[in-house]
Amino acid sequence: MRDSSLGGRIPRQGLALSSRRGKSAHATHLLAAGPPEKYRSSLDFFLLAQDLPATRLVVIEDRPRGWIPQESQRPPHLLGGIGLPAFLPGATVPFSLVVCWLPGSFGVNGFGPTGSRPLLIYSPACRIIGFQMLAIRFLGELVTAQNIRKEHRCSVADLTPCSIPSGECEMNDPTRHKTRDDRRRAREKERRKQLNVPTQFSAQDDTLAEGRRLDFILIAVTAGAVLGLILLARPYYGANDLSRWSTVYSFAERGTYNIDETPLPTTVDRCRLNGHYYSEKPPLLPTLLAGEYLLLKKLSFGRLNFRNSPDSVVRVILASINLVPLVIFLGLFSRLLDRLAPDPWIRAYAMVAAGLGTFLTGFSATLNNHTVTAFSSFFALYPAFLIWCEGRRGWRLFAVAGFFAGFAAVNEYPALAFLVALGAGLAWKAPRQTLIWFLPFALLPIAGHFWTNYLVTGDLLPAYLHRGALIFPGSYWTIDPVSGHGVGRRGIDSIYEPWPVYLFHMLVGHHGILSLSPIFIFTLTGVWSSLRSRGSPLRAFAALAAFLTLVLLVFYTFFAGSRIYGGMCCGLRFFFWLIPLWLLLLPEGLRGKTAHRWFRGMALAFLLISAISVFYCARNPWSRPWIHEYLYYMRWIDY
Repeated sequence: MRDSSLGGRIPRQGLALSSRRGKSAHATHLLAAGPPEKYRSSLDFFLLAQDLPATRLVVIEDRPRGWIPQESQRPPHLLGGIGLPAFLPGATVPFSLVVCWLPGSFGVNGFGPTGSRPLLIYSPACRIIGFQMLAIRFLGELVTAQNIRKEHRCSVADLTPCSIPSGECEMNDPTRHKTRDDRRRAREKERRKQLNVPTQFSAQDDTLAEGRRLDFILIAVTAGAVLGLILLARPYYGANDLSRWSTVYSFAERGTYNIDETPLPTTVDRCRLNGHYYSEKPPLLPTLLAGEYLLLKKLSFGRLNFRNSPDSVVRVILASINLVPLVIFLGLFSRLLDRLAPDPWIRAYAMVAAGLGTFLTGFSATLNNHTVTAFSSFFALYPAFLIWCEGRRGWRLFAVAGFFAGFAAVNEYPALAFLVALGAGLAWKAPRQTLIWFLPFALLPIAGHFWTNYLVTGDLLPAYLHRGALIFPGSYWTIDPVSGHGVGRRGIDSIYEPWPVYLFHMLVGHHGILSLSPIFIFTLTGVWSSLRSRGSPLRAFAALAAFLTLVLLVFYTFFAGSRIYGGMCCGLRFFFWLIPLWLLLLPEGLRGKTAHRWFRGMALAFLLISAISVFYCARNPWSRPWIHEYLYYMRWIDY
């Protein structure tokens, strides 16, 4: 007689032992299990027939009322079946039109313009209909999966050890694993079994996989929104981005950094050296973008250029320096949330905040150094996190951290404090790797910065720091030598607020970090709780965030020489490069509080206000924030 012993806690379901001959099976013994509380000890089953060639364990589950049957998933699959055939032709037709247009552009007979073809109308219509159907299908799948995941589906295989030999138990049958994650876990379990490594899978794996799926959807939505903003945005907004684009054009087309002769509008962000006008901005970033522009021009056979198609050139370059790093940033941030946010609600909140709740999204539609510095700082923080918190010592991590920390410092000079603090922390953890890999790679962008400065000015100082560089007829930035304030400036550029008023507006006023982006209130609580907890892995990063924030507040309040909130811009732009570090500590500020409904409601209200600030900024990043606009409309301020 063959003995099968099942021990542990048995759920409310039936168990049947059946024999299996070929494709037929008949039950030999059936037991109806009662409530799980009744079964705390082992339960033995005995087969009465000794000649059964195989034994099969059949689990008959008594599913709870909240379970959604398989038939209810048919409408989402039906919509997907309609949407995919509609979306694919709509997505492939533009490529066929390009094939028809490209030979005609080179004078090949039989090919010509495609502007009058009906496919130009049918193609976007198919894409829109198909995308809507697919989106509804995905939402239906998410709702279905969420409702199914809430039920408590127990399996005897999960709760009890099975002594039936391998191959004779249905729970070991690989054909029962229907999803990709199930198959992956089954393969991993079999591999561990062959290596005699104990296996342990829990519901946390399913929660993690589900969270990543939602993250991918959010990343796609954010990328689509930012790409739409780039395509809808004007190529040039004002003096700040015009100054950089003028340098890109001059260096690529004229081989010089002076911006005396460009087809772009004149910018006030310029200085005069040796009888020529130059941009005030650091020249390293425009030099790199000039190289990308020349590559685009060559790949397009000269059709993409600033004279014939400036809008296309600007949008392609903006997508490469703002959209692509944003997507990579969100992907890496999602991986960090695997460790920082086990709660699904906190994870979803942090991802939405990173994708749609910060000014990095709003400023992605214009050329600026702040988003570049912010993404660089995160690309330095990510390997530093792996080194500090997980004990990794790969040389690539140190090299990547050093390079991007150095690149952040040359694009935003106050980020030099970030480079020094990060290098000091890593040197304390791993001095040899920091000295061999972090330091040399950090010096690479710094060397490039000084080299391009030398090409512009003939020495290592930036152009605007040279004596008399800002003093010329028509200069917007002339400084009164007596008062040290600007002369001839207008609006917000001409003010010099008392330091208490300036500090107030930087924190909670019309340019306030916490008033425009109240999600960072949770960062404050996260910093506080991490600093108080001696065993917190984020304690060092909380100290870094507090140190850098205080340094910037003190510097721009007392030592920057002006108190103009960064000029006409939609936010306190000099602090944008700290946003990734603040987001790193945001989940810690939400931990342990999301069980309260009032807290979740307050957090969602903060997220809503932050998103309003971001998309109000997206219409023109070089304009007043919405709070500032309201105060100006009410005539409570006059700048």
